[in-house]
Amino acid sequence: MTREQAAKKLKALKALAEQGVGGEKEGARRLYEKLKSKYGIREDELQQEPQKPQEKQFDGDTLFQAATAATMLKAEQEECDACPGHYGQEECESCGTYENIQRLCLQLERLSRQRKERREKEAW
Repeated sequence: MTREQAAKKLKALKALAEQGVGGEKEGARRLYEKLKSKYGIREDELQQEPQKPQEKQFDGDTLFQAATAATMLKAEQEECDACPGHYGQEECESCGTYENIQRLCLQLERLSRQRKERREKEAW
């Protein structure tokens, strides 16, 4: 039995020792004291709530860059949609808005790959 398993069992035994009926109260109390001594677990350790594992921090810089690029991409696409000649015509290829959209799409893809690679490294 691991220390964590013993602590869990001790909590259950303590509850039984406090709320049990007749002989089960006394038996639970004796076993509680025996296990507590065997595993060197203090009373105050049993009263503490187990700490939840902390979530990994987000990479704020990458997220900020992605959010900025997405916002700019949306604005460029709205401008492109308002243009009468768009979506693959020759005029689009020489348009600055079209070039910005292409650049922003590539930037978002690169940021997404960076984020994915970072998460995979953290998982190892």
